[in-house]
Amino acid sequence: MKIKNYFLSVKEWINRLKDRPRQDDNLMVILPGFIIRLRRSLDIEVPHEVTLVIPRAEVRKKCLSDDCSKYEMEIIYNNITVVHAPRHRP
Repeated sequence: MKIKNYFLSVKEWINRLKDRPRQDDNLMVILPGFIIRLRRSLDIEVPHEVTLVIPRAEVRKKCLSDDCSKYEMEIIYNNITVVHAPRHRP
């Protein structure tokens, strides 16, 4: 590779970085019964933060037969919160 070609490729790489959004958030949580997905690409000055809070998630399985081929399943989710908010100065 010639040195001139190397500097051209570095220039192209820097331009691609400049064209990307300043903030790119990707969050995915998979729990029995549903999927939570958050994807944001922002091009703003104020930095944002993503918070996921799951204070209580229970999965209970009760066997109805000796070999557990028949069972009851109980899934409890309580107050699942996904927040995408701007950061505030202290």
